[in-house]
Amino acid sequence: MEDVTRIKQQRIPSLVTLSTIAMASDFSYECPSGMFSLLCAVAGSCNLTAGDQCVRLIGSRMALLSGNLRYQMKDASPELAVSRLDFSISCGSVCGYSLAQMARVFPQVRELTESHGACFEFEDSGAVVLSALRNLQSFSAFPPEARSLQTALTLCSVLGAISAALYAQSSRRRGYNPHVRKALDYIEANYMIAISTEDIAGAAGVHVGHLHRIFPEETGMTIGEYLTKLRIEKAKTLLMHTDISSASIARRTGISSQQYFCRLFRKETGMSPQEYRKSYALTCQYDPSVYPPPTPGEETEEKEALP
Repeated sequence: MEDVTRIKQQRIPSLVTLSTIAMASDFSYECPSGMFSLLCAVAGSCNLTAGDQCVRLIGSRMALLSGNLRYQMKDASPELAVSRLDFSISCGSVCGYSLAQMARVFPQVRELTESHGACFEFEDSGAVVLSALRNLQSFSAFPPEARSLQTALTLCSVLGAISAALYAQSSRRRGYNPHVRKALDYIEANYMIAISTEDIAGAAGVHVGHLHRIFPEETGMTIGEYLTKLRIEKAKTLLMHTDISSASIARRTGISSQQYFCRLFRKETGMSPQEYRKSYALTCQYDPSVYPPPTPGEETEEKEALP
């Protein structure tokens, strides 16, 4: 009897639906009471408005909604396609694992799963959530018992990844100059689109010239170097954990063209995006010695104010 009571007190995420659709702009949707909706733009971009929040869904920028909450997609690009994962929280555990155990490692899980009418914006930096969505789609071919087990474990990994992202966002860059911190926050939120130093300085509330002076002092890099490094790191993650094409990765990381992306990637890593992906697939680690760096002057970089 005690074991039955304990099991009833345990909770685990349970899949409701998973779909990828071209969601209508300006149409009102609802995340019902007791439900959670994860939204990410797998193609294109849009502004998600939920309550008093506005989240730009683009690239690895995603949102988790908890019911009861109505939301809309606004300013959608023509090619917008949104993946929506709906899940609920049910009684039980999987392999003795439940949300209570997760909360010991990821404290934000409790806040996520006990929230109502909330919108959580986060960055899927490690492409963990994106990979999980792809995995969930593949489980339909599994036998029922295996499908149920894999689905529950994958939903737990999604909640863990979101929790870790929220924790990283709350603790990031606390020691930086306030203007530099605002600049970094703006870059993190907008690296997927074309941004200028004027845009970044405006968001930081400081003159461009002054930002150019204090930014390297705080970060050890110029604004352009930091933005390039961030975009390449995001591209590496997508190459490692997804099968997305180089052209799509270029668009998702705010780089102007596939050709320029390939040149920039080789300059930063010493190998092409395809070589990088192949190296990881074969060894699960990257060894720069496998692909020697390009000879200086071998390629002429496309001139841009900020890559």
